[in-house]
Amino acid sequence: MQFPDALKPFGLLVTGFTAGIAAFQGILSIAGLEVGPRNSSCPSGQVALRVEAYPFDAEVEINDLDKPFYNGICLNQGRYGLSVSSDRYQLEQRVVQLGASDQIALFTLKPKIIVDLDKDSIVQGDQYFGEEVSIRLTEIDVRSAIQLLADFTDKNFVISSDVEGTISLALRNVPWDLALDAILTSTGNKLEIKGGVFYIVKKY
Repeated sequence: MQFPDALKPFGLLVTGFTAGIAAFQGILSIAGLEVGPRNSSCPSGQVALRVEAYPFDAEVEINDLDKPFYNGICLNQGRYGLSVSSDRYQLEQRVVQLGASDQIALFTLKPKIIVDLDKDSIVQGDQYFGEEVSIRLTEIDVRSAIQLLADFTDKNFVISSDVEGTISLALRNVPWDLALDAILTSTGNKLEIKGGVFYIVKKY
């Protein structure tokens, strides 16, 4: 893959699929929301908008626009709300400002995390003694999911500020401590108990 000269000093290397995603994210952080050539390919008074997204099959919509989006669509200058979505990935929405030149908006969607548990999911030998809970939620903030369990158990929880993400839950009659363990494991977080207080922190 050949990068523009402006990006070569940053030393982005593409080695396989995983590195490709990392490189795409690196370009995003360097380029910001939009980049574009000097001149527009559209009729006078309009500019072309392209969207480059990961995953590559993501669907793009322009909010409040009565025609479907396609790459290179010609639009009047101004502010537009974009929605980018794909199965198994979190929806991302952003407002872009179209100026006097064609522009490209870059998106990298984050994977959705789905937890689906029932009693049969409990591994032999693992000991969970909490009261059973049933929850079904779609695309809830992980902090809110943990707070729901905290309210159910009436225990003291402290959630670190770096705990983030979105999760879908389908829990059927499982011990609440198993539900908490599943949520934390799925989202890359961990539990620390000090003085009877449940601390939820990011796992590094």
